[in-house]
Amino acid sequence: MTRVSSPLRSSRGMPTRVAAFLDAVIQHGLFSNARNLRFWMESFFGQVPLEGRRILDIGGGIGLLSIYAVCRGARAAVCLEPESDGVQTSNSGSRFAALCDSLGIREAEFAPLTLQDYLRSRPDSFDVVCSCNSINHLNEQACISIRKDPVARDSYIQIFRDISAMMTQGGDLIVTDCSPRNLYPHLGISNPFAPTIEWHKHQTPETWASLLGEAGFADSRITWLTFNGLGLPGRALLGNRPASYMLRSHFRLQMRRLASAGGSPCASCS
Repeated sequence: MTRVSSPLRSSRGMPTRVAAFLDAVIQHGLFSNARNLRFWMESFFGQVPLEGRRILDIGGGIGLLSIYAVCRGARAAVCLEPESDGVQTSNSGSRFAALCDSLGIREAEFAPLTLQDYLRSRPDSFDVVCSCNSINHLNEQACISIRKDPVARDSYIQIFRDISAMMTQGGDLIVTDCSPRNLYPHLGISNPFAPTIEWHKHQTPETWASLLGEAGFADSRITWLTFNGLGLPGRALLGNRPASYMLRSHFRLQMRRLASAGGSPCASCS
């Protein structure tokens, strides 16, 4: 008897829309290779459910996370990527549109706005909020002095309260960024793995979890990210704080929105 493949799965054992997404991103020259891209997407979202949910991607660039989420069954996704002086120097919007068109996706939207502008224009409700290497840009000057300046700290808590207010109860927040605790800046030399990072403009995942806890989030989970090309073996060997300290100090923080603002101390910060 001839076995008929499911129309919802590709020959590579993944949903056909995900397989099409991987192929399209590579064809558009937006990522190095499909294997690394798939590993990064799966590392970012982890076990967070996407099917039937609404996604907000803050500082999402060309929108890979947003479009991937839709391909994984998200009901809708909004990618926020602000313009600079009215000009998208990276052509993020047009590249986003081209990728969506090639995949026949209509559930994803690109908004050339800052988070603050978006909140003023249309405060939608979301089940998952993503901040991929963008949390320090929400208020860069305040980010620099969070640990020393109560005003800067309060400004970020208010930003996080605004995010919480537009999320559904029990919604998931995913943040990735680099911790300033890294071997190379401590030695006063450039990090060969991340030479462009301005380390003084970043904060530890524990600092972010503490602030988010005051803004209505809980259940913090911190993991340390590794190079996509190393795959699962790299995660097993290098996905820990000491190894990350000698590499990029790249972390992933996941938290859950509580029923009401106010929050509670995070488990990772005690």
